Amino acid sequence: MPRILFLAVLSVVLLGADEGGCGDSSAPPPPLVECTPESCAGCCQGTTCIPGNTTNACGNSGIYCSACLGLTTCDVERRACAPDLAARVAIQPAQATLSTQDPNDNLDWDVDGSAPDVVVELRCPTPSGEPLVTRTPEVSSWTPQWTAGECAAPAALLLAQPIELKVLDIDALVDDEVGTIKHLLTLEELTAGKVALSLPPAIPSLTVTLTRAR
Repeated sequence: MPRILFLAVLSVVLLGADEGGCGDSSAPPPPLVECTPESCAGCCQGTTCIPGNTTNACGNSGIYCSACLGLTTCDVERRACAPDLAARVAIQPAQATLSTQDPNDNLDWDVDGSAPDVVVELRCPTPSGEPLVTRTPEVSSWTPQWTAGECAAPAALLLAQPIELKVLDIDALVDDEVGTIKHLLTLEELTAGKVALSLPPAIPSLTVTLTRAR
């Protein structure tokens, strides 16, 4: 091939490459598809839109997916976390604060001036109608705490029938009742997983935790 013709062909090939041939690395990448309220009816995991109807990834209208924790689950129609009414709930007296003296007679709880020996007796409703009765361990303190003595009941039943908590000061001869309270749980308390009660003046505070029963 004559030299002049060869150079002309080479120029055409190079010009075609400069104008966007298949080997052109300067071409812009395709735009990323973003997950937005306009493009997603479920929820967003990064830039990916997913249905948003599971406990681990719940949400709607293009919000970031959330995990439903504690006693909540994903409402598949609303695609939002809501109390799980099918759950079995463990009710645990967790801690209390008692007055320094027995308000009934303004004397020490025990004759030797020591802290009261506190037990919480818990009554939970059951489908049979016969309450389930449990007791926490005995703790000698004006601010007792417990991690045992729970009772369990279906969430739906706890929203229809109250629990009863009786606080006792355990003595050698007779157990003194410090106070008793009945409480009907609310949806808000189930969602929060905690109930704050009081039985004044003897018990300024009594905290009960609500967890998913094992």
